[in-house]
Amino acid sequence: MQYDMLQSMRYYMIERENVRRFKEMGNPKPWTDDTILRRYRFCNVRRNDDKVSRWIYENWIAPNEGSHNLVQAIILARMVNWPDTLEEIGFPEPWDEDKVAQALRARMDRGDKTWTGAYMITAESNGNPKEVSVCKTVSESQWLILTGVWWGWIRG
Repeated sequence: MQYDMLQSMRYYMIERENVRRFKEMGNPKPWTDDTILRRYRFCNVRRNDDKVSRWIYENWIAPNEGSHNLVQAIILARMVNWPDTLEEIGFPEPWDEDKVAQALRARMDRGDKTWTGAYMITAESNGNPKEVSVCKTVSESQWLILTGVWWGWIRG
């Protein structure tokens, strides 16, 4: 039974990667004969191949590799996960929780798309709005960076 599941997973990963490659090469649709993969949207097999991941790398990570604030910026970028919002905020150096929360609120008040639907991030149970909760989470991540816990996780 487990072997069958592994085979199914292997099939999916290869077929999904082929869809990505055919699409990027500019081949016309359909990129697969698999009806499920043709009908529905799925994440790429490798996260770094996703459109938003590429944007984050090209616009925030690569130009700011030496920043002591890079980890917090990546956490914010992943929680927002919407390039137009991230571009408006700009790389948060230095980190200013209130400034970022105000920028998020301004986008929402204008009716601009601010977040992606890829992650379900809700407000805290104490009634804080979503933008305040996100910024507090990013601020509280500072202890991970200061204690070196983050680097231990990255290095395994």
